[in-house]
Amino acid sequence: MIEVCEKLYPPGYSGVIDFGRDAFAYLELAWEGDETLEAAVGECIIGNCIDRAPGGFRYFRTIAVKQGVPGTWQRLLLPPHKSPYPDGYRPLPYPAEANGEIAPFRYVEILNAKTPVKLRRCAIFPQWDENASAFECDNAALNKVWDLCKYSMKATAAFGKFIDGERERVPYEGDTYINQLGYFCCQPDYSIAKATIEHFRHNPTWPTEWRLLTPLIARDYLRYSGDKESVASWLPFLDECLLSEQEDDSGFIGKKEKGDIVDWPPCERDGYLLRDRNCVPNCCRYAALSAMYELTGKTEYLSRAAALRQNLRAKFLRNNFWQDNLVDEHYSLHGAVFAQVSGATEFDEYAKINEFLLSRGMACSVYGAQFLLEAFGTLRNPQAMLDLMTATGNRSFTGMMEQGATITMEAWNNTVKPNQDWNHAWGASPANIIPRWIAGIRPCKAGFTEFVFDPQPGYLKEFFCRKPTLHGPVEVEWSDGRGIIDIPTGITAVFRNRKLDGGRHDFR
Repeated sequence: MIEVCEKLYPPGYSGVIDFGRDAFAYLELAWEGDETLEAAVGECIIGNCIDRAPGGFRYFRTIAVKQGVPGTWQRLLLPPHKSPYPDGYRPLPYPAEANGEIAPFRYVEILNAKTPVKLRRCAIFPQWDENASAFECDNAALNKVWDLCKYSMKATAAFGKFIDGERERVPYEGDTYINQLGYFCCQPDYSIAKATIEHFRHNPTWPTEWRLLTPLIARDYLRYSGDKESVASWLPFLDECLLSEQEDDSGFIGKKEKGDIVDWPPCERDGYLLRDRNCVPNCCRYAALSAMYELTGKTEYLSRAAALRQNLRAKFLRNNFWQDNLVDEHYSLHGAVFAQVSGATEFDEYAKINEFLLSRGMACSVYGAQFLLEAFGTLRNPQAMLDLMTATGNRSFTGMMEQGATITMEAWNNTVKPNQDWNHAWGASPANIIPRWIAGIRPCKAGFTEFVFDPQPGYLKEFFCRKPTLHGPVEVEWSDGRGIIDIPTGITAVFRNRKLDGGRHDFR
């Protein structure tokens, strides 16, 4: 859909027109004079001017617009998007409804107007129900983070598939794992996810772990959408994503050139030492095998997963710490995180893992933040989740907003990744962490027919969460140690080993 916002640029004005939030859009202008206008569009400002050299893929262009019939709308013709990698993946084309190139921008300047200029920003979004999801609590910082991340789901879905941002404008599995979960928590629409998974069938990407995340992406798609027919058609390609041709006698897979990624960019790996056999990708492989068992019911996947888990614990776990690889006695945040979220750990190890992760802090990228926050969710440490999501400084979600971003960024700051873009949904993990782990609503059966309800409000005194499902919204309200959950008819919540059917239920 196209959302149109009109503004007026007065003659002689030397500042920027602010459309409030960044969006993938095109610009139209109408003016009465006969001059050719020069218009600047961009995402970043310095003072009251668009930043002419924002660096990396923070968008900026200055483009001349010729007058046609005075007073009629003239489109600013944006240059075609180009991949930064000559031999890379082809970027997705602009959406058909845009009828021309689009780009992310928030600000506009007109440099030589003699008469008033009408501006019309035409932003491209998916079909979007703003009321389908909601979150509000007594923590102002968390409310702002939720709004940032929810808007990031809407703003980056203009291309009909989950993309990695303006820099490359292609789908990646690592981005999609996070983006899809967030999108499902904001909208009961599964078409973009389906199109993205179909894309991966023919266009897999290079990182080892991201191929291994594909079965998890399909599992989550099934849990939310209930689309068993599509999933059945994907099973052969999902099996290929297990990378079984690389498997050794222990069930481990080895590092291929330009393969194991752990985290990205590399400076965000917490000093992780990569060797031939590495902990993180093999934990991801254990999770992928487990997901394939859920998708197929085939015990072959279950037995392979159990054998791999046993070997992971035998070879990588040393004195309650998860070693980076089979050679070096080095322990990073990432080994512990991926062992925890994959299910390779035992309950009696949780305290040590929790202590270790707390000691490391946010020693990971915006991509790694998804798994770190999930790890604290499984460890039942809501304070850590809340503290990390509301932290300040230039390595935080609030820090993204302080730097001027209105869509989540590709990295915490430009120093970490100088070529980053400012429209990367993999940085929006709170869009799924808040509903799934703070409100505690997580589907466990296909089509959301059954879900785990395990709220962890931590130090929040009050919150309200609305999470969309195929059957209608699940709503949770929490206040001063007591709560109410409204469950749509036809689905069941599992709450502390009890089953709650559709209707309203009190809990505490």
